[in-house]
Amino acid sequence: AIKQIAGKLCVEYERLDGKSESLPCSDVVEIAMGTPAAPAVAPATVEIITTVGDSIFGTLNDPEKPDMVTLTSPGLGKSSFPFLTVDQLRFLANRSTWPTRFVAPKDRSADAGWTITGDERKGTLLEFSGSKGVDLQKKDRVVSVSLANAAVAWFAATPQTKTPEAPKSLYSVILLTDGASISGTFSSFANGSLTFSDLYGTARTVPAASKMRSVSRGSGSPHSMPSDPAFGAWNVAGRTRFGLGDGVPRR
Repeated sequence: AIKQIAGKLCVEYERLDGKSESLPCSDVVEIAMGTPAAPAVAPATVEIITTVGDSIFGTLNDPEKPDMVTLTSPGLGKSSFPFLTVDQLRFLANRSTWPTRFVAPKDRSADAGWTITGDERKGTLLEFSGSKGVDLQKKDRVVSVSLANAAVAWFAATPQTKTPEAPKSLYSVILLTDGASISGTFSSFANGSLTFSDLYGTARTVPAASKMRSVSRGSGSPHSMPSDPAFGAWNVAGRTRFGLGDGVPRR
């Protein structure tokens, strides 16, 4: 479990000899729990990349609120992401048609939707739908791109775009078994359920430990942190294993 002990957030664990111990979270580098698995791909299967570099996989839902992307994630369940926190949305079924030319958000003159034929349609992204695809306002008309034809959609950076800095205090990078990677700060970990706040301050829950691959300590800027496939090798016989700053793995 991860809980407050004597005013400090601590990891409470059971050693292989059956004895219970606890460690301050500030001393823990990584907690590994499971192995990665590629997400199942369907026309509405997408990857959201946020402005801080988080990567979330899931099935795109029909919109419930304006200017929000809603999906059902294997690890996070039903989750919503405001447009102002999203850098791009990628359709995994059409991965082979993703554009090879990347444009930094600050250099994008407008939002854009890319089709599987390489057509770039610029305008203002309006809506993402798990049944219809992408709607984009282009001058005086709305252009729709179906799920079958959508490759990537990305947002231009604006003064309203949210790109929070890494916390000055301890934060973590949570890797899920579907390949997702999210930075945030712990609230609690008990009975196999992890609750945390992402870097935008939104509360998130991973409802089962079986969905978590590892939790590692963040440092510096989260914007350039890649998912490290080597983390999956830390799982030993189904046991949680973690490391401290001294480089010695614990179980």
